[in-house]
This record gives sequence, C-alpha cells and structure tokens, in this order.
Amino acid sequence: MKTPHILILGFILSSYSATSLSGSINDNYATGDILSAQHLNNIKDAINDNNEAIILLNSRISGSQPNLPSSSCSGFSYVQGFDSAGNIICSTDIPGTGYSQRPPNILNNLATLEIAGTYLSEQVYIISGVGVDIERIEQFIPNAPRFIPGLNMEHDLIIETSGADAINLKAVFDNPGANRSMSLIIRHLDNSEAFRIYMYEMTTYTYTASNNGRTRFTFIQALNANNSFQFETLPAEAFGNNASNNPETDKLVEISGITSALFYPQVEVDYESNLITLTYDITEGSGLLTWARITAAGTGVNRDISVIQKNNNVEVSRENFFEVFPISWEIFDGFGLYNKIQARIVISFDKSEVLNSDLPL
Repeated sequence: MKTPHILILGFILSSYSATSLSGSINDNYATGDILSAQHLNNIKDAINDNNEAIILLNSRISGSQPNLPSSSCSGFSYVQGFDSAGNIICSTDIPGTGYSQRPPNILNNLATLEIAGTYLSEQVYIISGVGVDIERIEQFIPNAPRFIPGLNMEHDLIIETSGADAINLKAVFDNPGANRSMSLIIRHLDNSEAFRIYMYEMTTYTYTASNNGRTRFTFIQALNANNSFQFETLPAEAFGNNASNNPETDKLVEISGITSALFYPQVEVDYESNLITLTYDITEGSGLLTWARITAAGTGVNRDISVIQKNNNVEVSRENFFEVFPISWEIFDGFGLYNKIQARIVISFDKSEVLNSDLPL
C-alpha cells in the first residue's frame, strides 16, 4: 500500500521545492512504515519525473489558478489568461473563460475601463477580455460528423492596476454587491474615442498580486449559459471591410453571406477537431461578431467557407468547408490603440474538400 497522500503532500510542501510530480512512485509501502532515507530518495526521484502535475497541485493548495500548457485547456471553456511570467492559465472551475493563446503586450493593452459605481483614475492593463464561447453539440450520424450550436458564455474580464485604483477595486471585491455594467473604451492615437465595448451583468470573482506592484482582478459573467450575448460594441460593426493582406501568413477567405471579397485572415485548420481559426485585425472582418451573435440566438444558418490560395494573384487551390458556424469569438490583443486591435473567430465545420485550379470546378 502506498504512503497516505497527506504524508507525501506534507513532505512536498515542507522539504522539496521542485516543480514536478510523478504519476507513480517505484516503491512499495505498508501502513505504519517508517520513511527511510531510501523511501525519501524514491519519492524525490518520482517528483523529478514530470514537469506539470506539481504546478497544478501547488496552485490548488495555494488557491491560485493552475498554470498549464495550452494542450491542457480544451472544451467549452478555454484559456483564462496568463500569469506574471507569461504562462498560460487554464480554467478549472468557472465557465466563460478566455481563449487567448499568447500573453498580451502591456504597451498594446493599456485601456480605459469604466465600471458602474467605481471610479478608476488610470488606464488598466487588459490581460484577457472580450469574447464568447458557443457550445458545440455533436450529433452522432453514421460515417459523418454533424455539429450544431448550443448555449453560450462570455469570457472572463481580467485586468491589472495599481495604486489608489487597486485599493478601490479591492474594496469592491471584498463587498461586491449587485452585478455591474462596464464600458471598455478603445481610442485612436490622438486619444479620441474609436468605439466602446459594453459588458453587462458582470460580477467580481477574485484578485491576486501581480508584477511591478500591480494587482490582478478577474470579473466573470454573472448569468448562467444562455443564448444571448451580454456584451456589445458601439458602433455595432466596429471592424471594417478593407483588405489587410500579409502574403506570408494570410489567405483569402470567403464566407457565404458574411464577409466581403477582401477578407485575408490568418488561417489555421484542425482537421482532427473539425475547427477553423481565423485571426484578423480591425480593418477587416465586419459581420463576424454579428454572425456569432445570431448563431447563439438560434436565428443563424450554417454557412460554407472557401479558403483560397493565390500565387501572383492567380488562384492555385481552393479548400471548401461545409455546414460551418462559429463557436468562439474574441478580441485578444490591442485594446490600447484602435489600429492594433486583433480578433479571432473559431468555426466548426462538418466536412471539407480540396479543389485545384488545374482541375474542373
């Protein structure tokens, strides 16, 4: 019989500071055994085998969020944000978690946040912000995947600030009161307002110390999963219809009835999970947020997508995806300046086909 967990745990906390934990210990124990030096060495060797589990263990002991690789974050909720070292934080207990896959740049993400009933005198650092996940339900049809949308949940809003603003926010978190509305203001370079993002029915969740004297605050959506968004942009279509084409990374994408003829996002296709991720900036992508909104409301229709590869402006291949609908949309970077805004949308598809330009279409 293995040594009781409380004994191993006590040893880890009091005697060892490594950042790993083995899934098994190559030794046998009996109830009442005295821990010999060899036993301790066996435990230490086991601890050195794995570089992930002790991080999760320590985070659960201390009450902080677990610090895991992105591959550990999956399902209806994705990645909550990043810790002070830039490592991904996965959600383990609350829905509506952000999907951001890289740590934000503080210079790009200092923005004005207005919170009902609370005055903030300085800009805040947006760690993880505005977005929504839509549940994907699989229907089991022989020999073919079939997906339909379900309920949705907004992402957490995670910010950092310091000084008097941090003191005021701590008081709010210690005595939260009613749900709050918030306005996130995106500005042009001349400091004029470009657009606003309104978030409704937000509530406090937790705060913790961060780098450089800042405190990290996490707000979550107070409502349960539903079929309507509790955030909106004003103007409603803050994103544009102009081309933003980096030939090294972008591809022409056509979404029937949604995008213009000048949509050139970065494209990642996960054929195993039947998912397409499109990353784009503020000058393009108009209509995608509305598409996600009507999908969640149950009034949208499945679309088709074509990803087109060109060489010297001549089409060389086309890949078509059928029965597509969005399951995630978010702004993940650039809150500090309108021209730096970046967004992504994750889209489900049922099937795909590849057509080459030298073959009849």
